[in-house]
Amino acid sequence: MPPARDVADGECVRLWRTTDERKRYDDFATLYALARALEKLERAYVRSSVDAKAYERACVDLTSKFKTLRSVLRDSVPDLDRFLETYGARVPAARRRLEAGVPATACLLYTSDAADEGLGVDLGGRRII
Repeated sequence: MPPARDVADGECVRLWRTTDERKRYDDFATLYALARALEKLERAYVRSSVDAKAYERACVDLTSKFKTLRSVLRDSVPDLDRFLETYGARVPAARRRLEAGVPATACLLYTSDAADEGLGVDLGGRRII
């Protein structure tokens, strides 16, 4: 990477020198965009701006794409929180959804089924009763 320097307003700055570096920046941009999209989706669901089925489909799609790209970028992005902070991605709802690993509708379904039957449900190490 070239050394950091001040940039004049309107000056074009090249972030990469090689094709591999360009691909890495493209992957960073995609990872960022997926996190932002998941954040927007979570907020839309909470506001009832998207129905449960559409939310679930989109959530599964975005989450799986994010996790796939994240595994490819493990060496370049070892600390996801630091990456998101560095690029100003304030995505707390997306982070929680990625940690849960399932759409919010799945959590509600499992907990309501468990409550109906008086059982606990194990969701990846978290037991909901």
